[in-house]
Amino acid sequence: MHKPPTKTGRLFLIICRLESDKMLYFPGTKTLSKTNSKNLMKYFCLLFVAIWFICFQAQSQPATYFDKINDSIRNSNWNNISANKAILQSVYKTTADKKMLKQNGYTSILLGYCFQATGRHDSAFYYFRRSVSIASQINDKDLQCRSYGNIGNSHFYQGKFDSAAIYAFKSLRLAEEIKNYNFVSYKYGDLGNIMIRQGNSPKAIEYLNEALKYADIAKNEKAKVNYYNSLAVAFNNTGNAPEALDTYKKGLLLADKFNDIRRKTAFQINIATIYSEKKESQAAIEYLLEAEKNAVKTENDIHLPNIYTNLALEFRRIKEFDKSFEYGKKAELISKKNEDKFLLSEVYETLALTEMSRKNFESALDYERQASRIKSEIFSEKSMKEIENLKAVYETEKKEAQIKLLNSQNELQKQTIAKNNLLLLNNELELDKKNLELGNQNLLISNQALELKSNQFQLAKNDLEIKNREQKINILNLNDKNKTLLLQKKNRQILYGLVAFVLLSAVAYLFYNRYKLKQKAKLQQAVIKEQDEAARAVISAEENERSRMSQTLHDGLGQLLSAAKMNLQAAEDHLIPGDQAAKIYANTLNLLEESIKEMRGVSHQMVTNNVMRKGLANALKEMIEKIESNQLNISLDVNGLQQDIDPEIQLVVYRVLQESISNVIKHAKASKLDIRLNADKDMLTASVEDNGRGFDISNAKINKGIGLDNIETRIKFLKGKYNIDSSKENGTSLQFEIPL
Repeated sequence: MHKPPTKTGRLFLIICRLESDKMLYFPGTKTLSKTNSKNLMKYFCLLFVAIWFICFQAQSQPATYFDKINDSIRNSNWNNISANKAILQSVYKTTADKKMLKQNGYTSILLGYCFQATGRHDSAFYYFRRSVSIASQINDKDLQCRSYGNIGNSHFYQGKFDSAAIYAFKSLRLAEEIKNYNFVSYKYGDLGNIMIRQGNSPKAIEYLNEALKYADIAKNEKAKVNYYNSLAVAFNNTGNAPEALDTYKKGLLLADKFNDIRRKTAFQINIATIYSEKKESQAAIEYLLEAEKNAVKTENDIHLPNIYTNLALEFRRIKEFDKSFEYGKKAELISKKNEDKFLLSEVYETLALTEMSRKNFESALDYERQASRIKSEIFSEKSMKEIENLKAVYETEKKEAQIKLLNSQNELQKQTIAKNNLLLLNNELELDKKNLELGNQNLLISNQALELKSNQFQLAKNDLEIKNREQKINILNLNDKNKTLLLQKKNRQILYGLVAFVLLSAVAYLFYNRYKLKQKAKLQQAVIKEQDEAARAVISAEENERSRMSQTLHDGLGQLLSAAKMNLQAAEDHLIPGDQAAKIYANTLNLLEESIKEMRGVSHQMVTNNVMRKGLANALKEMIEKIESNQLNISLDVNGLQQDIDPEIQLVVYRVLQESISNVIKHAKASKLDIRLNADKDMLTASVEDNGRGFDISNAKINKGIGLDNIETRIKFLKGKYNIDSSKENGTSLQFEIPL
């Protein structure tokens, strides 16, 4: 059973959907507004979280979780392809490393689509063919169907319409076989687009109406956005402009409903085409410029060459030839990158017309020759016939499959009828056999009847005797039953009494036992509370005594030593430099200064406020710095320790570590001491390890000294746990943890 996604996992799915549906940064724009700069930062932050989650957190997630990621991206509007691609590349690597073939196959399709949408068809083919290979390994017809469909689309964008049709029909067969009516709808839509590019708009309308029908069967209203756009183009190509305009409006409403910027771009292009046909160039240019913005937002390199080609035509119409040529060259550049031969031929025709208008006749002739060469490659009769043959083969295979199914059903019915006839004949034979046996039995019965009649008289006589005996037995039985009933009644009364007594005893015992448990619990709570108060009082008294002693040292001994120093310094003027008395004076003064310094260090270590004021980490660092020893190297590693931890906890931990360091210095003879502190929101953990001579743990537990006793008392006071591990010549390790 797979565990549900964690909170971090649900956050990641939300990020996937946000990055797919929102355009936080507009690639292709020369400048960024303040809002776009903030959105850019937000985009990179969210994308970093998403990729971090897949690379690290997703390693522990089940396979179904990657299915949810793929579904989330697949169902998005693809308004931000860069974000989708970054997320999918991380998913692709993780599923490949974990050998999740199915999830890696579906991720490959989505990655291929990212490259396809940006015109990088070589990369798209690589991922689509990988998904085909995986589909064959795991025998996944749905994955195979999707892979063939996307390979066909890449051929379509490159102007290879015969190859596109071959893969579309392959995908269509599989989709119908597995009853994936969504994909049946998609493939009829692809065939409609191929027919539009081939100039066969009536056939395109036929295919696109099939696509709409299967979209209704699959209840996929979103897919209709694509079909309305293509259908309107086909209507417009057949001269039915009003029907085309009405269809565009239907599609535009759906695109707005689903916030589908990529499809809105296509509608804006085609509405501009209608304005262009009506020779309203200014309105057409406005729609095309808006479409350009949306295409740049969504990184849609498929639509950009079409937009630039139409802009070139419109600027030529209003005699702005330089702008026309500029947009024509933009269209040429992207069409070449996309390897879209159909659009490239149209671009060259547009450039030829523009160069004619600019009086560059040699350049115009060169563009016209290039357009003719490309068209001769893609608009061949062979290509059209191959597509029609594919359609015929597909329809024939479909009908042959239906005929085979009907024939097999008829053959099965014939076999069933023959089997039923055989069963009926067997039943008739069995019936005749039973009739013969019945006749023989009737003869035997007649003979036996005669014998029975001769015995009936004797039986009647015997019956009378038996009846008399039975009556006597019945009377005796009735008497026995009455006695038994009386005995059973008395037994039931005794039993009910015993049961009632047992139940009452059990209830009384339960109430008594519950009362004892409550009293025991109260007593335990009182003991624990008393122990806590006693420990708190001991620790508080110890800290108070430390403070008092620190104050006494500072105010009493400290002042006396300072006064002694002053008096000693007063004698300096009476000494002869270089004399033996002068040397003794200097040594005595140094010893006195060291004593004052040592007294102040001890006083500061004993002061409680030092930890409260500076915090645990700083107090520990200061304490370690004051331990001057060439023979002991002390290292301190503190992680996650916040200033807002309870001061009482900080003080107790400080004293435990102070006691531990003191024990190491006094007894361990160690050269290295490592102290580690780590805190999170729930627990503070610490360890103190030295490489000293160690001691016998079992003996230490029996003869526990004051130092170990202080450590144990303070840790238990904070409801903590501790462990000491040591052996002779192997050092000592103290670990403890305290809940926060």
